[in-house]
Amino acid sequence: MTIDFELHQQAYELAVLDGLTLDNVARRTGIPRSTITRWSADEGWMADREEYRRAQGEIRRKTVLYRKGLLEEAMRSLEPQAAYAWATVENVARRSESGGETQAEPPADREIKTAQDAVDALQEAVEIKINRMLTNPGELNLSAIRDMKKALEMVEELKRAYDRTGEEEARKSLNKEEALFWREKILGVK
Repeated sequence: MTIDFELHQQAYELAVLDGLTLDNVARRTGIPRSTITRWSADEGWMADREEYRRAQGEIRRKTVLYRKGLLEEAMRSLEPQAAYAWATVENVARRSESGGETQAEPPADREIKTAQDAVDALQEAVEIKINRMLTNPGELNLSAIRDMKKALEMVEELKRAYDRTGEEEARKSLNKEEALFWREKILGVK
């Protein structure tokens, strides 16, 4: 039975990198168990597996110590560059620990026809931005915190304004003056 290089390599990776038993490797690849056993013995797969496991453990240990060192340096010096270095490494580690998962897709654009729709959309956008800042330390800085505080104050001010005008008023379509307000104040468009 002639077995191509890719299948042989797949068997090796299943045994060494994934830690499957030789029986499971044979089942997964369709290669006879006797062939897998011979390759493993001739090529030292079990020694490679042990070396691989030790290396993985050492990398994890050193990575944690490196992260710890960066955090201690950032806390000791209070230097922005040290904090940024720590935040960057933490983001990479978090993505790695979560299997490379990325953030959820942003919500679909919503249609804004009324003042209440605009207030709701603004509040949702602010909440999404705050959550993103809290889960990504690299985005957290004094300017961003000030912007979010200002945005939260604006949302609360708008809620109070529309609470005073009543439910019916808040559900009415935006008039020209309100539309200009939203464009200038929130979007920065004149």
